[in-house]
Amino acid sequence: SAGMPAVSVRFMPELPEEVDVAVINSGCIKVVNYAGIVRNTPDRRNAGRLLDSFLEPLFQYQVPDRYGSQPARTDILRTEAWKRFGVKAKAIPLDEWRIGPIWEQWLMTWRQVSNEVKSGREPVPPVVTVTIPSQ
Repeated sequence: SAGMPAVSVRFMPELPEEVDVAVINSGCIKVVNYAGIVRNTPDRRNAGRLLDSFLEPLFQYQVPDRYGSQPARTDILRTEAWKRFGVKAKAIPLDEWRIGPIWEQWLMTWRQVSNEVKSGREPVPPVVTVTIPSQ
């Protein structure tokens, strides 16, 4: 697309001595990802199997290298790349009291998304405003 920088990729059979990327560690917020099964789903068994597969050791082991974040499981060994280049960022947790006042808005937003998906129409992206807390 116009205005986007070109990217080139080259295969490297071994890890490089250093990488030319950096981690910005200030102002990070802790984002907790959840997964669940939608109530009354017609294929509950396979939905459960999919969720279980996300927590399998092999999948969790590959999370850092593929997605750039830490595994959800603490018993997973780190890959060699993660040991050498991974950075543990200090994230600001979003406290419960920040969510409480907008809980009903969150529920309404996700009901909207769920209803759009259920209808078979292309989901309309919800309008989301995020306020990042100060440290």
